[in-house]
Amino acid sequence: MERIDQRRSLDDKKTTLLTAMQETVSSDYRKLKDIATVLSDVEETRAVANKMMAKYVEKIPQEDDGTAVQPQEAVGGNEDRASDILRNNYSALSQSITEPVRIAKLLHEEVIPDEALSCVISTRSTISDSRAVLLKAVRDAVHSNYKHLELFVTVLRKFSETARIGDTIFEEYRKHCDCYDDDDDVEDGVAKHLPIEKSMSTSSESSSLDDGEMNKHGDHKILFSRSMKKEFKRMRMKFGSTFYQVQRSFSNRKDILIIDDVKELIIHWFPDLASELSYKKTIGDVLNVVKRKCNIIDLHPLENLASEFNIDDAKPVIKSYKEEAKDFCKSISVNLCLDEKLQAVATPSRLLCETVVFVFNWDPDETTLQDINDVLDELELLDKCRIQIDKVGPGKSVIVTCYCPAEYTGLLKSIVLEKIDMLRREGLKEFIIGKDTVWDAQDLLVQINDLKTALRDRDEKIKAAETDLARFKELSENRLKKIETLEINLEESRHINGMIYSFKVY
Repeated sequence: MERIDQRRSLDDKKTTLLTAMQETVSSDYRKLKDIATVLSDVEETRAVANKMMAKYVEKIPQEDDGTAVQPQEAVGGNEDRASDILRNNYSALSQSITEPVRIAKLLHEEVIPDEALSCVISTRSTISDSRAVLLKAVRDAVHSNYKHLELFVTVLRKFSETARIGDTIFEEYRKHCDCYDDDDDVEDGVAKHLPIEKSMSTSSESSSLDDGEMNKHGDHKILFSRSMKKEFKRMRMKFGSTFYQVQRSFSNRKDILIIDDVKELIIHWFPDLASELSYKKTIGDVLNVVKRKCNIIDLHPLENLASEFNIDDAKPVIKSYKEEAKDFCKSISVNLCLDEKLQAVATPSRLLCETVVFVFNWDPDETTLQDINDVLDELELLDKCRIQIDKVGPGKSVIVTCYCPAEYTGLLKSIVLEKIDMLRREGLKEFIIGKDTVWDAQDLLVQINDLKTALRDRDEKIKAAETDLARFKELSENRLKKIETLEINLEESRHINGMIYSFKVY
């Protein structure tokens, strides 16, 4: 580890040292023996070192002491399995994380608390110290809720240095944690096991709407018919087959395709994929990354790539799938989409700040997936904001959960608010980004009613003021008449007095 900053307090130094020791032992238990040996050389820690060595000898069989350390198998519940996966990748994480503060800020609130973020920031002068504090906070979070590991993967994929280890962790997570249903699917043209997500949201907070909020919109349990599940399964299999054929068409042209040009174009379209594409070397691997931007009713990214690079063999395949997907969208009502995600591949939880929710005042029985596509197409959100539909949920309303890269959420907000009148006519009830309700029709009605009340109060005050003014005017006019009468009388009195004075003089 790097040298500890001597300007820091003794408690901070102790915390950093202990965290680094814990991190080291987690990745290789034999290091505990070396640490105990060092501590035994210091009088103040000799007793502790002797206890550590005694425990080590007691717990670790001597025949295991000289063997190479193997990654620990994930056993027990999901929290234990996720913790084991994280521990097995500690060494790679320690070598690859170069921006612990940025990672901590992205994980703040959803994964790590205020105190942990403050500690990571306070140790940022030394990357290894800051990184050790970050990993400890993540480990604690994963131990309390295994799905926090998904959010950690989501953040790791945002940095070129950690994208590869993020992919590795997620593959292990998919393998060892019970997060998927057992359904067969087709991927890369071969029938194989491809888990379909149950609920990849990390918690009630990081999902678009938690149970309480769903109930607010009238959500209720609906039994999902086997026939509809088969339809979704059929579309997933069709997507896998189509993707395989498109991927093969690209591979057949690899002699004339410059992979860096392909990656550059994709990054221009989807800047948030830059880190994941940075270490991909083959066209197949690159397309697998692009696949994350598709869903079972939208192949636009692949279609655009085939068009840009003139992959003619792929065009009819894509066209055929688009027609089938459109028919599927027209035939499936929202009420039949419960618990079915539209993502084409397993995806870790989205960050809350990148989760967008549209709530429409539509009847789920009368609404199809195509109706939702039509509204979003009219806004041009799919292209302008790189928005991606993840899930559609029914209730008394239709709830559309989407993903939008953080760098586009500001643009998304401005576009939606600019066209809010049109969306309101279409039935939009609520528009949410992250945990902030950007627009709420109910709030608007309250504001309108408040405004009407305020206007009514104002009118009553104006009417009362006009009545007072009329009364005052009448009173003023009466007083004016009295004043005029007094002035006339005064003038007559002066005239009489003048006549009397003149008479006396004569």
